[in-house]
Amino acid sequence: MKIIFDGKSKYSIIYSSANHVANYTAAKELCENLEAVYKVKLPIKDECKEKPKGYFISLGNTELLKESDIDFDYESLNLDGFIIRVKERNIFINGYNARGVLYGVYEFLERFAGVRFVSAETTYYPKRKNLVISDKTEITEKPDFMFRHFLAGDIWIGNEDPYMQKLACRMRMSHEQQGTPEEFGGGPGWFKDNISLMHNTLEYAPPEKYAKDYPQMFYFVNGVPVELCLSDGITEDGKIDHSLKMSSALAVLETLKENILKDPTSDYFMIGQMDWPAKACECERCKKNLEKYKTRSGIAIVFFNAILKEINEWAQANGINRDIKIITFAYNYTQQAPVYKDEKSGRFLPVSPLVMADSRLYIRIAPFIYNYAISVADDRQERCLQEIYESWSSMTQNLMVWDYLMNTDENFYYMPFLHVMQDNYRYYLKHNVKYAMTQCIFTDTNNFQSKMMLYIASKLMWNTEADFNAVFDEYMTLEYGVMKEDVLKYMNFMDSMYEKAFKEYPDIKITPAQRNNAYYQDPVTFEKEYILGGVKIIRDAIKKCKRKKINKEKKEILLKKLYRILLVALRMNMRNTSMYPEIYEQSAKEVRSIIEEYFNVCDYLNVKQHSSGVPLDSLKIVFGIKK
Repeated sequence: MKIIFDGKSKYSIIYSSANHVANYTAAKELCENLEAVYKVKLPIKDECKEKPKGYFISLGNTELLKESDIDFDYESLNLDGFIIRVKERNIFINGYNARGVLYGVYEFLERFAGVRFVSAETTYYPKRKNLVISDKTEITEKPDFMFRHFLAGDIWIGNEDPYMQKLACRMRMSHEQQGTPEEFGGGPGWFKDNISLMHNTLEYAPPEKYAKDYPQMFYFVNGVPVELCLSDGITEDGKIDHSLKMSSALAVLETLKENILKDPTSDYFMIGQMDWPAKACECERCKKNLEKYKTRSGIAIVFFNAILKEINEWAQANGINRDIKIITFAYNYTQQAPVYKDEKSGRFLPVSPLVMADSRLYIRIAPFIYNYAISVADDRQERCLQEIYESWSSMTQNLMVWDYLMNTDENFYYMPFLHVMQDNYRYYLKHNVKYAMTQCIFTDTNNFQSKMMLYIASKLMWNTEADFNAVFDEYMTLEYGVMKEDVLKYMNFMDSMYEKAFKEYPDIKITPAQRNNAYYQDPVTFEKEYILGGVKIIRDAIKKCKRKKINKEKKEILLKKLYRILLVALRMNMRNTSMYPEIYEQSAKEVRSIIEEYFNVCDYLNVKQHSSGVPLDSLKIVFGIKK
């Protein structure tokens, strides 16, 4: 079936302006990307304004789709899935929601036109003349994870930048962290209007509003309310006590109602405990409930179960046709599930019927400290981490995960985490995870591995069984082109350093905070041949690239990509030689030269952040580059 042949096409792209605005975005994306490949521009037509003639590609819930008699259960598509069907030589692309229509268009472009959305700087368009597909084409796809997010600078720092928003959509990321405008399908129905997206219990029950008259609602440290009491206002049988004038439960219920009315598009409401220093309430009611439910999470589940029951009854009574869900953390003092392990069966069982999570309660696991260098499922991994997933998945089908692949203290340090991604996502899927989120380097856009992992994650979060090696090779080929082998040489070199270290020191644990990890402080781990050798490999690659006879603009972009890798090599050299000059045998002049080169490269790349919470200027002051 010829869609485009010999520079011509009989097809038009049809959408309906009566439907979601993102359907027009899908039409533009299809038109523009096909034109980039085939140099043929398919006309875009709104069926509300003119009756389509000839062959067409229908996007979304058009009248043409209804007339086609294509029958499909869209509820089976895990929110963001889509179908691509051919009938009578016409093509129909539709999804459960507007994002699904866009994702269907991207699948069409990738599968049939060879387009690849690689990174913020690289979109690959093959040179092709003809677009031919089978007239029996019948594609159905749904994501393994209902929500997906890889927290990287390229789709985070520019979250108000239309191109970055488009890139996030092209990578099929659906999440609450950034504002996804309606033109790119809108967000996943997660409330974020006037409240924090993570640690916000004190926003649902503001101390300035309640603490003076109802101090029992809060836990105080040195006279300051630091956390909400989740026992307050809940009866012994797990219900909201309406005999009270005010309580934690009633305050949260009141704010939740306000937020539901404020945003008619939101179904998911995050209510999470306060962050560091995390202080759980120590009142007598909480102590009593801790004995009863064994864990702090048990107290939280009983609280939120009660809220969910009442808020959904209220919504139904008030004609609000939404199934309201609450997300809460399994993090820090609520990390352990309220279960015990049955000795005979080996199964995890709830400590009380009251702690079984409501089907509308989502538990968001966020285990901060564990060994990132190996997968969660690995036998060498901390058993307590695995039991967190096993125990929670025994209690609920609705888990969310916030994991980490980063060094919070260093934005530019080589990370030996690439190989664990697929194993982890498969493990999460097996343990009832609906939302996979991985936090990587997100405060800067110049970490070369973060860019790489974003592309890989975009494929694996959609399909955990994707061919990892093929995805990795595709990225390396398209992102680095003629310099691919040189980049691989550096990566293989650094991976061999870590492999050697892991072999010699099997107890090494790589955790996100460098300052908390003796491994990063050990000069033996980062041997001279690797630290100095890594710098040499990338310097040589840059020199080689400069000699290449390629387009000037393409060369500049490629050099920038190589300088991002040099950034990592220089930072590792600069840090380690500054700490252990006698081991690396570099003179003070040589070390100073490395430091200055590092900051020069930072300036060239417009680096802003040294680490998660430290601007680059602060590091410049430390090294005397800036006063």
